[in-house]
Formats: sequence, structure tokens, C-alpha cells
Amino acid sequence: MFPLFDSIKFYLLFMLVIIISKPEFMYDAKQKKYRKFGIKKNNTLFTFRVVSVLVAVTTYIFVSLISCQMFYKRPELSLMAP
Repeated sequence: MFPLFDSIKFYLLFMLVIIISKPEFMYDAKQKKYRKFGIKKNNTLFTFRVVSVLVAVTTYIFVSLISCQMFYKRPELSLMAP
């Protein structure tokens, strides 16, 4: 019913997984820090901030769609094609 609270829970879970896993495209293991934004050799386009915003928006939209579909039970909001 309240997609904001559920999306915050999923957001925190996803961010915790990202922080613990330290993906190579975001984290430099040799220097033991997150990479900076850029297109040079040791930089990345997907910094922690960019990924954080993308995950936040995506989880809110996804949870809102699921919540709306479950609450109203409208077939036109279905994620599956008929």
C-alpha cells in the first residue's frame, strides 16, 4: 500500500549488496577506494553516486508498479503480456 517504504527497504538491500560485493567496475582493489567519474583509464561512468540514483529510481518505479497492480488488480497494468 505504501510503495515508498517498500522501495526504501529494497534500495537499502541493493546498496548493501553493492557495498559488500565491491564490483570491479566501481571499486579499485589496488587503491582500495571507489573509482572516480570519467572516461580515463582508472575512472568509470558508473560511480557509486550514479548507481545509487539509478537504483533508487528503479526500485521506486518497480515497487510502485507492483503495488499498484496488487492494490487495484487492473489487468492493463500487468507486467506480463496477454
